[in-house]
Amino acid sequence: MLLKRLTQDSGKEDGFIMNTYSNITNDELVLQHCLRKIKTPDRDQALVYGRLSGFLDNSNKITPSGANLVKFLKLDLAHERVG
Repeated sequence: MLLKRLTQDSGKEDGFIMNTYSNITNDELVLQHCLRKIKTPDRDQALVYGRLSGFLDNSNKITPSGANLVKFLKLDLAHERVG
């Protein structure tokens, strides 16, 4: 399940906390986007929104539409790092 995969990653590698931008997975990007859209911290509702929006399939895996969303979100993150 997506939530289980997201919570398994502690964000640490070899005792050091990784750069926030390099540690974000595609699943996390989609989930963060959905959380922002629904304006609530409820991850279950964010998953429902992601499925209804076509970003996630019924098993909470990223769809082709979700993959396109990830590309745009990564461009936005790269822009934030530069600017």
